[in-house]
Amino acid sequence: MMTRRACSAIAALAFAFACIGVSTAQAGNSRGPHNCQAEIRSSVDALNTSTNSRRPPKPTLIPTFGASEQIPGGYSVQISNYDSNFRWYAKDCLRGRVSISETGLIEVTGLKADQVSSVTVKTTRRGYAAGIATSEQITAAPTVYSVMLAIAILGLWLLWHTKRQRLVTK
Repeated sequence: MMTRRACSAIAALAFAFACIGVSTAQAGNSRGPHNCQAEIRSSVDALNTSTNSRRPPKPTLIPTFGASEQIPGGYSVQISNYDSNFRWYAKDCLRGRVSISETGLIEVTGLKADQVSSVTVKTTRRGYAAGIATSEQITAAPTVYSVMLAIAILGLWLLWHTKRQRLVTK
């Protein structure tokens, strides 16, 4: 098997010899110099493809998403075809914080309540084509703090309302 450098050297020599031959025998050659160069290019391309040790990439792993679930300040979604032999990258369209667990569970946090978002996941592995997929749009759940704040406001309102009722009835 020839290395790429050897192929390039052979191609350069073949091109040089062909050009010298074409320029000295130009009068008797009906093909012309451009056709000769095209022939050399095609033979160099054939040489490169026959000695190229690269194989075409294997079929890609395209992420598929399972059911999603709301979590405080975001959402989670399971990758149903998770394979730990691949590298996984994820990005939320609203720039939420994204993490992928060792089991393929994606958690997106840092979103505001009721924001609608989606996550794009990419897979890579040496020898395989890259795979990419985007989840359906998912609504983020309210944060625990916003729920607690709503309960506190409701409690204060009830306290104020009952004290007001006592003052009115006296």
